[in-house]
Amino acid sequence: KTKIKIGKEYPDTELQIEMGAASLDIAIPKEAGCRLQGDMVLISKDLEGFIKLDSGYYETENYNSAEQKITINVNGGVSKLDINRY
Repeated sequence: KTKIKIGKEYPDTELQIEMGAASLDIAIPKEAGCRLQGDMVLISKDLEGFIKLDSGYYETENYNSAEQKITINVNGGVSKLDINRY
């Protein structure tokens, strides 16, 4: 199990995550706009405040208007992914 907390210091942050048979918790600021994309096979997702878009990725409601943007690229399978906003 791994926990990552993203701060408010940078306007643009990109995470590249490769995982398998893992549990990952990511905390992001409420004010930040976030996009989640990637190849996620058999990944259980708990995405607080995200909307699934037709193109196969997820975004927070404020993604286009937020000053801080976080992009999370996940490739993996048989895992658990939780993204919480603080």
